[in-house]
Amino acid sequence: MELNPALLSPDLRTFETALAGFHGQASRTIDDSIAAIDLLNQDETLGSSEIARRARLLLGQALLSEPEVEELIGAASRWQAAVKLAIQLALSAEQRQRIYSPKPILAPGAQTASTPSVSTPAESGRMVLRGEVVQMVSVPVTATQKQQDFKSVLLLGSADAHESNVRFLSTNDFSPIRGSSLTELDSCLGGEICGIIVDGSWWTVVPGDQHETCLRRLLSFSNFIWLKIDETSLKKEVATKFQALCKECRFRDPLYNEVGFAMPSKLGPLDIERLNASASHLTAADRIRFHPSEITEAEATVLLGAIQKQHMGKYGLAPIQIQRVDTSVVPGGQSLAKIVILKPNDISSPFVAKIAAHDLLKDEMLRFNTYIEPWQGQLRPELYIHNGVAVIFFALIDGAEDQSKRAPTLEDRVIALGNKERNEHAKNPAKFEDLQYAITKAVEKLAALNRKPCPAKGVRSYCWVKVEPLIELKKNSVEFAIHEGEAPIDMLVVAESARQQVEKLNGKAICHGDVHLRNILLRLDREPLLIDFANSGPGHPAFDLVRLEAALLFAHFRMVESEDKMVECFHAIFTTDSNLDGLKKAHPKLLASKTSCLAIHASIETRRTALDVLKTYGGNEMDYFSMKMIVACQSLTIPGFQEGAVRAGIRAISRILSKL
Repeated sequence: MELNPALLSPDLRTFETALAGFHGQASRTIDDSIAAIDLLNQDETLGSSEIARRARLLLGQALLSEPEVEELIGAASRWQAAVKLAIQLALSAEQRQRIYSPKPILAPGAQTASTPSVSTPAESGRMVLRGEVVQMVSVPVTATQKQQDFKSVLLLGSADAHESNVRFLSTNDFSPIRGSSLTELDSCLGGEICGIIVDGSWWTVVPGDQHETCLRRLLSFSNFIWLKIDETSLKKEVATKFQALCKECRFRDPLYNEVGFAMPSKLGPLDIERLNASASHLTAADRIRFHPSEITEAEATVLLGAIQKQHMGKYGLAPIQIQRVDTSVVPGGQSLAKIVILKPNDISSPFVAKIAAHDLLKDEMLRFNTYIEPWQGQLRPELYIHNGVAVIFFALIDGAEDQSKRAPTLEDRVIALGNKERNEHAKNPAKFEDLQYAITKAVEKLAALNRKPCPAKGVRSYCWVKVEPLIELKKNSVEFAIHEGEAPIDMLVVAESARQQVEKLNGKAICHGDVHLRNILLRLDREPLLIDFANSGPGHPAFDLVRLEAALLFAHFRMVESEDKMVECFHAIFTTDSNLDGLKKAHPKLLASKTSCLAIHASIETRRTALDVLKTYGGNEMDYFSMKMIVACQSLTIPGFQEGAVRAGIRAISRILSKL
């Protein structure tokens, strides 16, 4: 297919005519789109922002087949960063990752990852990961390493309405991009936009029943850019609830330097200040790079821009250069979010950033604000969004003794307690009494949350009360042979019976939804604070407490005697009001270990408290032990749990359920 040279025309109308002809070719293939983008990528007159916008338009809206995706990703390696960012909108999240696979960039003479780390502060440069510390080293910028300038401004509305804005932006070194339809909005959102200016004429081309949807989309695109909206012709009922819509999309009231609502679309000097500030935040990723590739270019843009924006908002300082960032990248539950602990330039308090797709973190923010904030407000989350990527900043739960470091998890400290038992020289040991107190306080905190009836209807529950892994294992001929006395226990039958009982109260209470020992931080080994509320919301009143018990009992109870002995011990714990001292006398060998005693303490506390919480909802022992059976069946398939301890728990619970 022969390409029309008008695709490179600086005149927008000439380009749009050529673009229409390009898409009108029935024989057009992905190779033609790639060839056209190659042509654009070599142009030196249009500017990176306009090239990126046109590349996205040339690609079009059609879904790509996997072979076409492979071709596109292969070609992207020779395109500038702005074009990569623009075309990724046509790809899935997994496909976008394949565009960005950068190798660590080392300065001349810099050490490799296998050599000891040496701090190398610099005024500017790229960041190289060594272990868990990202350090900046100075790297010369070559001609092929073009920076993104984020100097494009999207003008929505008629050509006449924006005629003066086009001239004004051009004289102030900004690239105007005009959109006059929803289709053009689809193509233009992305790339290096630092502002969106909406004229009143825009609302005349958007169907009235889509005004609110369109406004939500603009508010949800980015809270870095300058968004200025003329409400003329906007439906009145939509305009009157603008502030509420902004809060729904951004989880805060509209800030004066982020959104200008009910303002004329004509631009002036103050708008240029806003646009320059937006460009400064969004170009932070050009001054600092994250490696390895698990932090993508799009994620780095949001993360580093948010660091700078938050820092300037708190301290009123000029843009900062990040010289060192301590990181911890770990899976964030079901969302597989990336968690990064940040402390910019050692001049502000550390905080935690959670990076994921916008939809996932928007849901987490909604759940946190609805269910968790009134119960635990120390985390103070703030949401930053740009072009489908989001970051939530949480206040750091520090270790009290060292306020620059995150508090250890309950799992860390239980392991430390066990280490001391087998190594008298173990470093930083934990005291049993401190952890015992912390578990009691954690149980009290969860009970305070679980006693609150869930107010929302139609919110999906993420509390896991099924046993799919057991079902899948059976399909593959993997079955657990467990007997109570002479009778075999049919795991799927008892699990299904328990599930039916659990469903009666499921969704009635507010739950954390993902209680385990890594989601509980300890300050001074005595003050527990729960984190990670992506699964919070409606659930079963006993779910959180039973999960906490299982995390200790099935992972940290030392199996020093037979399974039969453990069944007798567990049965006594589950059915009586025995205290720890009495149980130690009855089972001296099993409870010789401090970690075992800690697990038994958790069982005693969670049983007593869960039964009390269940009364609030009309529940009883059948509801409690049914939930215990569900969690025990799940625990058979969870790596890190001791199968023998879980089997003993299932036998003890089965014995109890058969008599209820």
